[in-house]
Amino acid sequence: MNNTTAAFYPPRRQVPDWGYNALGSYVLCIGFCNLIGNTFVLLVSYYRRKKIKPPEVFTINLAVSDLLLLLCAYPWMVASSFSHGWQFGDAGCISYAFFRFMLGLVNIADITVLAVVRYLKVCRSKEVADMSWTSALMVVAGTWMFGAFWALMPVCGWSRYTLEPFDVACTLDYKTAQESQEGAAFMMILFTFCFFIPVAVITFCYVCIVRTVRSSRQALNCSNTNDKNGVEKKLTKIAVMVGVGFILAWTPYSLVSLYATFGDLKSLPIIYSILPSMFAKSASIYNPIIYFFMNDSFRRDVTALIKLSIPKPGGSTSCSHSAWEKTPTSGRGTFMTSPQRIKLSEMRPTEPSQAKTTTTTALITQVEGREAPSTWV
Repeated sequence: MNNTTAAFYPPRRQVPDWGYNALGSYVLCIGFCNLIGNTFVLLVSYYRRKKIKPPEVFTINLAVSDLLLLLCAYPWMVASSFSHGWQFGDAGCISYAFFRFMLGLVNIADITVLAVVRYLKVCRSKEVADMSWTSALMVVAGTWMFGAFWALMPVCGWSRYTLEPFDVACTLDYKTAQESQEGAAFMMILFTFCFFIPVAVITFCYVCIVRTVRSSRQALNCSNTNDKNGVEKKLTKIAVMVGVGFILAWTPYSLVSLYATFGDLKSLPIIYSILPSMFAKSASIYNPIIYFFMNDSFRRDVTALIKLSIPKPGGSTSCSHSAWEKTPTSGRGTFMTSPQRIKLSEMRPTEPSQAKTTTTTALITQVEGREAPSTWV
């Protein structure tokens, strides 16, 4: 069975030497940011492991899949970029494409599930019970089964993997859609279940979340207009940023892939094949950046973790002295306008009744003693 075919694509001489070096440098930078950001996500999660709630495993799963993508795919592409051509043969091409494709789909499925979980929590909290650990772990396993299933299909003969036009990475051979009805069916089903449906679900969920949060804020009759506008702006950013990051990163690549499936890829300038693929790779660094700049709790925990690694003169560096162990039991958040009705939770992790605040759910408000929707995504 022939799973790769390089003859379909334009010759690699269309990419100048400096272009290959630029590709390798870019992927190195993305890989470094991926390593730093997602390692911090896992470290913070580890140090707060006793307080993690079931929905947070999806955030951990995202970090794990992104780090595995760094380990399983990026080194091959970097080496080939600086060598100005693919260096690992057909078997290496299939292996690279399989892991890249599977981990990308795991990421897509995880972000979609996370959007649904947040939608249920925010918009259907009275109708749906809190997620259990069993359910969360089963869903995480489902995201990996989803990715593995679609990534195995080309290996088993339904479509195939091949070199990308710039000859330093591998992907699906979109030409199979023009060669047979089976190939066309695979591509259409793939685009439907792995891109169009996830985008539709993510968009629906976050639009509903934003509407619900805005309605809740308006119901509180906040008197400070500037504060109200600031709250709504930040809540909106937090609610949509992760979903928008996914859509922005993958839409250009998906559109080019769709064109390659049913159009003439040879007529497409090489730059239009390179840029969308490179832009999609940046998706692995978005989430840690969003957590750090949009999530006060995560930022505090990262800062505490960095300080924890710096020895203190005559002191201990144990976790008991970290910033999150010194968090006040209650306080006024930056968004609070009415102490009797709204407060931003800044709780001690050791108090069971206040364990709602976690690394990935920093922005939790309470309205008249009841937990309001969490809007970190």
